[in-house]
Amino acid sequence: MNDPLLRLLALLDTTPRPSGFELRSRLGLTRDTYDDLMTHLTRMGYLEAHAMDGACASGGCQGCEVGCQSTPDTGPRSLSITSRGRRYLERSGSR
Repeated sequence: MNDPLLRLLALLDTTPRPSGFELRSRLGLTRDTYDDLMTHLTRMGYLEAHAMDGACASGGCQGCEVGCQSTPDTGPRSLSITSRGRRYLERSGSR
């Protein structure tokens, strides 16, 4: 599986509450590349972002156990794979 979009979506599907740092590290992505891929997956309708109540308790992601996909622009948010994203994973043989 060489497609970085597919690899990222598959990892989101199989990793409970992943942080952006964990996903970037496991896939060997820079923050910019990761952000671009997440934006693309959302625009394609494969991911949905949901705002989370409150602010980051620690003021940053270091040591946070929430796995919220926070960014300076969006604040804390959770992501879920849409039915369209699940169909894409199934068609690709990643599920």
